[in-house]
Amino acid sequence: MSKLLAIDTSAEFCSIAVSISDEIIEFHQHLPKQHSKLLLSEIHNLLEAAGVKGEELSAIAFGRGPGSFTGVRIAASVAQGLGFGWDKLLIPVSTLSVLAYSAFKSSQFNYCLPAMDARMDEVYWGPVAFHEDGRIKSVNSEQVLKPEKLKWLPEFSDAVTYGNGWRYQSNMPSEFRKMTVGNVDMQQVRARDMIEFISINNPPQCNPAEAVPIYIRDKVTWDNKPAIGS
Repeated sequence: MSKLLAIDTSAEFCSIAVSISDEIIEFHQHLPKQHSKLLLSEIHNLLEAAGVKGEELSAIAFGRGPGSFTGVRIAASVAQGLGFGWDKLLIPVSTLSVLAYSAFKSSQFNYCLPAMDARMDEVYWGPVAFHEDGRIKSVNSEQVLKPEKLKWLPEFSDAVTYGNGWRYQSNMPSEFRKMTVGNVDMQQVRARDMIEFISINNPPQCNPAEAVPIYIRDKVTWDNKPAIGS
């Protein structure tokens, strides 16, 4: 897609990116609890800097979760509003898949173990396998669970860790505690990587009315529409 807007507010970073042909410009800052105040104005500033009008966009992508309940709602609702206003299709993208793609870009491993801090002493968890071209295949469905409940698989010996859920590494089973973990606070979804992920993995598009956040926790709901996501 030549002109794509991507938005993510699933964690502490407010991340926005616009692609213009082969160029990507972005806004990516650590702004906890300020997403609702700044997101629309920063989208406007970024589009203006890129010289792109909303009506000229090919589509709008957003991090559909899992992540902060408030954060994923903000990204979904803003994407919906812009999609309705500009008559654009939306691309809901798994935040765990984007985390895995970010790790893929700088690793030589065949698997990634993306984990996001789900609060309540739990993590959002979604291991994936990599193809050489950056396409991603889920090992199992995304889930939320206690770190000590993570299940080790033999193939994880060829895996890279990524995401702020790894701050709970000391609570994980022994095999996971042996893995090398970087600066987890900086390992959060980046809108630039979302755009690159979309170009390779082609997640499905949907109408704005069908775009909803994915919470994973059953007791938290958005509305009565079916959940849609990559």
